Amino acid sequence: MNLPPIKCIAEEKLTLKLGIQYKLPMADSIILATGMAHEATVWTQNADFEGLPFVKYVEKMKF
Repeated sequence: MNLPPIKCIAEEKLTLKLGIQYKLPMADSIILATGMAHEATVWTQNADFEGLPFVKYVEKMKF
């Protein structure tokens, strides 16, 4: 799916802002910004995302 250029620029700025605000690695901030831009919930087992907006964190099961 191709996003309009304006949406891509906004998503890039959001990625940078989130990375700084939450001290996230670049890849994690891209994932979070993409979820936010599409008003989607990001489901993850990555503890870096725990407590962030638009995120449902599920702790990994230990066997």
